[in-house]
Amino acid sequence: MKPSISDMACTWQVISPDALILHRWSARALVYNDLSGHTHLLDEMTTVAFEQILSGPLSEESLVDYLAEVFELPINARLEQWSHQALLHLENLGLIAFTRHEGTR
Repeated sequence: MKPSISDMACTWQVISPDALILHRWSARALVYNDLSGHTHLLDEMTTVAFEQILSGPLSEESLVDYLAEVFELPINARLEQWSHQALLHLENLGLIAFTRHEGTR
């Protein structure tokens, strides 16, 4: 079952970092996944989020905090919803996966 936005007790991580090639230019990035043979174009915020997850496992709450800091945005429902959708999008692309943990935000 996919995590809901109210279930921030998950850790997200890159599935196969050694199989990925990230090419960043300007605010966007191309990610090539050698396992699937697919190349994905990421927008600016998704690129920043993905790069942060590449640096190590990350909770959704930590990602929201990080994006708020990088883009100088308020932490609110809109940013939380965007972050959640970005994580699900990256998961659907086969780039990241989550592990559910006990506890709450």
